[in-house]
Amino acid sequence: MLSLECEEVLSEINKAILDEGLRADEEGSSFFSHDLLDILLGKSNFSLFFTWALPALSFLGIQVSLYMVFLYVPDERVMGAVQRIFYFHVGSAFCTYALLISVFISSVVYLSTKKIVWDQIANSSVFVAFFFSSILLGTGMIWGHSAWNTWWRWEPRLVSSLVLWLFLLAYLVVRGFSKGEVSERGGAAVIGIVASLMVPIVIFSVRMLDQSQQLHPQVAANQGFTDPRYLQALLVASLSLICFSLWLCKLRLVQILMDERIEDIEIDYFRAKPKI
Repeated sequence: MLSLECEEVLSEINKAILDEGLRADEEGSSFFSHDLLDILLGKSNFSLFFTWALPALSFLGIQVSLYMVFLYVPDERVMGAVQRIFYFHVGSAFCTYALLISVFISSVVYLSTKKIVWDQIANSSVFVAFFFSSILLGTGMIWGHSAWNTWWRWEPRLVSSLVLWLFLLAYLVVRGFSKGEVSERGGAAVIGIVASLMVPIVIFSVRMLDQSQQLHPQVAANQGFTDPRYLQALLVASLSLICFSLWLCKLRLVQILMDERIEDIEIDYFRAKPKI
């Protein structure tokens, strides 16, 4: 008798958990996520822009950027040809910062509303931001070794950039081992917010020390764009990389949404499958 009562209690608990999960799925996933996937893969002007116009702009912009960086822009007076990596280095930084704005907004909205779609947007943004953050660190080290004969120095800009990269890595590790529970999504959102708050620290870190005490240059502050061709190439390269990063973010988001839809279809199938 006691065993039968325990089974009934457990059955009621499981039913309540299932009902709660279904409500959360209907509110956060089935409506918002599925609608967003339909929009991204549909035939609306918004979908066509992300499907065709954005990758085309990215491809053409990157080709023009390569031409300007290697054939249009002159060698820098002090650093010479190695300065040409500057355009991809700074462009990657702009992409990272822009994506982290998306991470901050999406994570805050997710913590406020618990709508899964905002967590998915943050997840895709962090994934691409980590990619460009890695390019930022890598090109910075190559530039530093060629210009100043050192791969790394523990100065504010480099250290803060590394800390930002580690926060993004931590987010991806948490999501990689996550089972999709609310607490895990919430923890990842907090990490995303902290990573986003690192952006102003990275930007203004060069002001923590005098220029004579650090190697990282302050090009804009020191009016280093003496030739207008430098600024023109930087703008074209940065805009092209930003378009490319948005396209990658769209592809990653579609992948996440499609994985969830497949999971929902599998769940519905096993629920509807007659018991033997």
